[in-house]
Amino acid sequence: MRKGGHIRVDRVVIAVDCGIAINPDVIKAQMEGGMGFGLSAALLSELTLKDGQVQQSNFHDYQVLRMDGMPEVEVHIVPSTEAPTGSVSRPRL
Repeated sequence: MRKGGHIRVDRVVIAVDCGIAINPDVIKAQMEGGMGFGLSAALLSELTLKDGQVQQSNFHDYQVLRMDGMPEVEVHIVPSTEAPTGSVSRPRL
């Protein structure tokens, strides 16, 4: 949705299949945080280089979503009996 000439995301639904959910609250927090940084990169931020060096150094010159800009987030953890994993590239044994 556009608000004042800017794109605003109002709602995000995330489904994650990470095997057996050992700590669902931590999984939800990781998904929400990753989504926030992903939206920040897509909607607000840019990295610029000068002579091979990144010009941004911290949050004062690299904009990220603030709490009031975060969308409503719904996280669904897929029920699973698979071993817990945090890497999609890890081979199954």
